[in-house]
Order: sequence, then C-alpha cells, then structure tokens
Amino acid sequence: MYPLLPSLALFVGTAAFVSAQNATVVPKRFMVEVTSEPQISSFYRKARTVNGTSLQGVTTHVNITSDVFSGSSFTLRDNEDIDLEELSNLDGVVKVYPIMQISLGISPTYRGEDALAHAQWTSHATTGVDKLHLEGILGEGALIGVVDTGVDYDHPVLGGGYGPGYKIIGGYDFVGDGDWPYEDAAPDDDPMDNIGHGTHVSGIMIGDSNYFVGVVPEAKMMMYKVFGKYDITYTDVLVAAFIRAYQDGVDIITSSVGGNGGFSDELWPTVASRLVDKGVFVSIAAGNSRSAGPFYASNGAAGENVVAVASVKNSMLVAERANLTFKGSDHIPPCPRSPINSASFSPRTSRLILLSNRLEERDDIREKTTPR
Repeated sequence: MYPLLPSLALFVGTAAFVSAQNATVVPKRFMVEVTSEPQISSFYRKARTVNGTSLQGVTTHVNITSDVFSGSSFTLRDNEDIDLEELSNLDGVVKVYPIMQISLGISPTYRGEDALAHAQWTSHATTGVDKLHLEGILGEGALIGVVDTGVDYDHPVLGGGYGPGYKIIGGYDFVGDGDWPYEDAAPDDDPMDNIGHGTHVSGIMIGDSNYFVGVVPEAKMMMYKVFGKYDITYTDVLVAAFIRAYQDGVDIITSSVGGNGGFSDELWPTVASRLVDKGVFVSIAAGNSRSAGPFYASNGAAGENVVAVASVKNSMLVAERANLTFKGSDHIPPCPRSPINSASFSPRTSRLILLSNRLEERDDIREKTTPR
C-alpha cells in the first residue's frame, strides 16, 4: 500500500460539501442489479409482466457490466407504477435500488490578500504529510481516480494539460456541459470542470507550485465528472463512475461528495464496499451533518471498509486586538482572547508579524474587535 493513503484521505475529506437536506429520492427512478449482462435486456422484457405494467415508456439511463456490479437504471413514466417487491423476485434480478439525488451545497469562496499567505495555512504537519515528503514519498507511481465535478486540467498548478505526459492523464464526463439532469446527458471524454469543486480537490492532491504543494504531487490522476453545470448528481451516475475508474485500473478511488443516508446496503455504498474487496483503496466524504449525531455517515461513506473522512471546524480559539509599540511605531496584530473564529471564512487574511523583544503592550487602548 502507498504510505500517503491515510493522509490523502484526510485532506480529501475536508473538501466535501454535504448539507443537512441535500439527499432526496428521485421519483420513479431505480437501478436494478442483475446477475450478468444478458439479464439486463431480459429484465425489461420480463418486467412487462409485473403488476400489469407495460414499461413501454420506460427511460433507461446507465448500463453497467463488470465483475463488481452489473445493472441498469431507469425511470418510469409519470402515470406508471410498479410493484418493486415483485420486480425484485424476477429471475436474474439481485436487487432493485431507489436512486438518490445529491447536491454539493457549495459555499461562497473568498480570495486571500496574496497567494503567499496561503502557504502558511497547511495541514501537512497535522496529518504527517510533511514527514513523508521529507522522506521523498510524493506519490510517484500511484494512479488516483477522482469522482467529482470535473477538473480544470489547463491550470498550471495541476500540470497545465490533459492526457499522456501530464499529471491528469485521462478521465470521462458522464453528464456533459448542458442542462443535465433537466435534459439528457451528453457524455464525452472531456471532464472539464464547470463548478470548481473538483479542481479544488485535485489541487489538494496533486497540486504543485511555488506557494504550496499537494499531498501527492508526483501521482497521476484521472477525473470522472458526474456533475454538469448544476451542483446535482444521482447515485446511479456515481456508481457508473466508480466502476469506470476501477476498470481503468486506478489504485485509489476518492470522492468528496455525499448526502444523507448512512445505510451500508444502499446502492452507492454497496458498490464501494465491493471495490474495497477487490483491493481498491476507496475514500468518501463522511459528511458535515453534525446535527444527525456523531455516528452518522453520508450514504457513500457508509460502505464496509470504505475510508470515511469527516470534516472538522474549530471555532474554539479566540483572539483580541491590542496595540503594540516598538521602534516608535504602532502595530495592531491579533492576540489571544478576541471573538474571532479560527476557522471563519473571512475575505481577509491575517498577516504574521515578527516582533523583537523590544516590545511594550499598552493596556490603555486595548480594544475588542471582530473580523470584517
């Protein structure tokens, strides 16, 4: 196994955006698991006899054939219903899963005062990545499959290109750049990012510049795009992306995506668990739904032996602004005890000021402040 895998999981998990209400059942959309590829076509033929339904107007979406999972997703017509229990009992059918809609719930982003300031804010020392980097362990030889919103592969920090010879050597777009899921998907081989989340995640992993370095800057990456221009995707599309990554031979599959669920027998965690059994390292965001309790995981991360990574927000530290004088000049750096959240998303970046021992604190003008 690669020594950087646990640290990589910690970093990628912090990039997840999971809101409390962002996973809902897609009406009349299901995925049927079958025992083998020939059973997919025969399933639709046999299903016409179930409960008097014709399934003539059924819309099919994703067809998967692999040694991990084989099946097909479909949507019933608005005026059509079907007995799912009877459907599950058809010959060749393993299980019928409801499809969940997942949204990212992306928060506003802010730019710091300068790029150099970001180099001071890294978790490498906390996760132990810095020690592995000192040993020369930078991810060389590893191939990572990322399932996300796509990637801006032209970004210089990510290698400035796409295909053989670049950091991002390939991938697939399962949905296209149009109005999916409100219109039909338009898949192609170009996983260019329309939202930015996948590019952000990619930078955490393989980014490399004069200002910061990712966890595995020498690893290769493949991007599997499951979001179009909207922050919405479905679990059958996520499963198709995971299977595609597995068939492409990646060593690691990671996804900073999730929604409320938490049951290991749902569609997505079921497939993720089987991929782990095949020897693939799988990391999925555990979610940010702290109100649901400490033992609650998002749907994908609930898979057995899947590395589920939660996010952490530290709002315990406070600071106070004081006026400090040295060499005849007044400076107002942050000091402990003021009501400033250490993890606050502020558009301003605090500068680190180095002071000599010729320092005098003036209590008479100390004042409390809050970030603007």
